Amino acid sequence: WMLDFCLRCHSGNNPASGFSIVTFEDILRGGDSGQVVIPGKPDDSRLWHLVGLQDPIKMPQGQALLKRKNANDLKTWIEEGAKFDGKDAKGALRAMVPTEDEKRMAELANLSPEKFADLRRETLEPIWKRALNNEKAELLETDDFIFYGNVSADRMKQISEWAGTQAEALRKLFNEKQKPLWKGKLAVYLIKDRFGYSEFNQTIEDRRVDAATTWHSKVTPTYLDAYLVLQDVGDEATADSPGMQTNLIAGLTNAAIQRGAGEVPMWVSRGLGVLLASSGAASQNYFESLRSQALEAAPKVTRPEQLVAEGTFSPSEATAVGFTLVEFLINSGGLPKMAQLLKELKAGTAAPAALQKVYGTDLRTLATAYARTLRPGKLKN
Repeated sequence: WMLDFCLRCHSGNNPASGFSIVTFEDILRGGDSGQVVIPGKPDDSRLWHLVGLQDPIKMPQGQALLKRKNANDLKTWIEEGAKFDGKDAKGALRAMVPTEDEKRMAELANLSPEKFADLRRETLEPIWKRALNNEKAELLETDDFIFYGNVSADRMKQISEWAGTQAEALRKLFNEKQKPLWKGKLAVYLIKDRFGYSEFNQTIEDRRVDAATTWHSKVTPTYLDAYLVLQDVGDEATADSPGMQTNLIAGLTNAAIQRGAGEVPMWVSRGLGVLLASSGAASQNYFESLRSQALEAAPKVTRPEQLVAEGTFSPSEATAVGFTLVEFLINSGGLPKMAQLLKELKAGTAAPAALQKVYGTDLRTLATAYARTLRPGKLKN
């Protein structure tokens, strides 16, 4: 706790009161007023007086955050001789002592799949009530997912069956056998209308979304957050909406790509999900409309690197460009190279360099070849 509460002020070239806690030697050396820790003698130790005895307690600043147990532990440590149980008293303590975030990450890493699933279940209702307190929610759990939302029980079951099929497809795509695919399972919030989906975004994600956005996913490296949120848009596919099953497939693919450390550009994650969904869709009107959107968005690219840069396109344009660009890349190199590209991007390789490494061509040549494949969509009545 000392590092968490005190290091900000008591470190650097000019620590407060000349007292540094960067190393164990610094702590024993003391500060401008001399020694602050007298081994075996807490009552003679200025640090104990500041933290545990003075009225009011003066240290650390914002002492309400400090628990009484922390102060008592300090006293006990001094009473027992203020011993150092590390290897190097001159080494930085921060490097030896994990932060609270690091401790939390270690705790999560050590949780069994069952305990992690328990943790996921515990988060569902509080999150739901923050966003949609007046809406009663149904719950359905499967091997990979925990569904929660205000659609009917029959609708939830139907969606869960689609999700189960897609989970198996994702295992094949990523060559994985583990169950569940997401540690602690993936929470899937199913919201019956636009109002509810907008409320969820404003309350939980602190953002407003454009009308074309009807799903989003969030999976953090520790899996503390692992969820997909879907507005139930119905099953009728139109030029503006692909239908619920397509959105589900795209969202689950996106959530699968988000697993683990590293980030992947939106055009890749959304593009791959939509492309996978298109192969089994009864109507192609939505996907053909994406082709038209990608063609219309193309003039925004004045330099090759803009094609794969975040921020060049709006979210809906990024989906359209991603769909056509991922399709082009898979047609060029197959799924194995797409998997290799995802691996490079997750490892932190910039998109232009990753594309060069995987496909063996510079971005300008690749972008030019991709542009030649763009065409207006062929919509059917």
